[in-house]
This record gives sequence, C-alpha cells and structure tokens, in this order.
Amino acid sequence: MQVERIEEMRLTADDEVQINALILVAFDDSFGDRSFYQQRHHVRLVVREANEIIGHMAICYRAIRLGTQLVTVAGLADVATSPSHRGRGIAGAMLTAAIAEVKQTQAKFFILFGNRLIYSGRGFEAASNRVIYTDMTGANTATISLTSDNDLMVMAMGDEPWSGALPVDLLGSKF
Repeated sequence: MQVERIEEMRLTADDEVQINALILVAFDDSFGDRSFYQQRHHVRLVVREANEIIGHMAICYRAIRLGTQLVTVAGLADVATSPSHRGRGIAGAMLTAAIAEVKQTQAKFFILFGNRLIYSGRGFEAASNRVIYTDMTGANTATISLTSDNDLMVMAMGDEPWSGALPVDLLGSKF
C-alpha cells in the first residue's frame, strides 16, 4: 500500500473534493465544501485505490506554549478511512508515514486530539493538560476555550519529556 504525501499548496481541486467526500462518509459530518475542518494543514497523507482517495490524514506544524516555553510541535488532524475499506491497515500505514514525516522535522512533540487505540498502540500517550485554544467550529472564529477534558495525546519526538502538569496554549485552533 502506498501512502502519498501532498503539500497543502499542491492539493488539486479534485483532491479537495475527494477528501471532503471521504470525510463526509467516514464521519457523517461535512466540512461544508472544504477538505479541512478549521484551518488548512501543511501536509496531507492519502491512500488511493483506482485514483480514488480512500484514506486521509493531515499534519500541521506550528509553535504552541507548554507552560511558558514556546515549543514546536506537529499535530495530527482530519483522519479518515473509507468505511468500505476499513480493516485493511490503511490508517496504520498512514500513521506510520505521519510519524516518520514528523521525525524529520524540528517538532519536539507530535500531538493529536482523539482517543483511538491505534494512537496508543503507536506510542501516543494520553495527557491531562489544561488546554486553551480558539474555537473555530465551521471555520469561523468563535470563542477562546479552556478545557482539561480534551482527549489530548502526545508522542515525544526526542528525549525531552512532555509535562502533563503544565498548561498548553495552542496559540490558535485545535488541529
């Protein structure tokens, strides 16, 4: 199975339509006419079969605050596999590729918001940090939110440990 890497600025109009359609069938939720939930990403990972996108993950790269320290992280977002293709290892292959991609960057941590077994099985650990972020539901700036019940999971990319006791400021929206 081949995982294709697409830089955000290189997405085609057809890719955008296919990703949006995949997200709609995978989650019974639409992002309107967008291929992203809140903000555009930096890199997309997709799996195609017969020119149809059947798997998708997005990676974001940015700085956040962990306590008072500004830290470079990568975030995983908009994960979807076509329901008719689940159970074939598509998400696992994309996650392996995503971790390899992030290891090649300066990101100290790879973070996501979710609680699926696939993530803990690949080395992500639950974190109980208090998180502040800008709610951008529907790609509209809404309110600043603060929560500790956030399904935050973290994977260290080096020797620096993550501190679950420090507040996290995403300096923007969730991934």
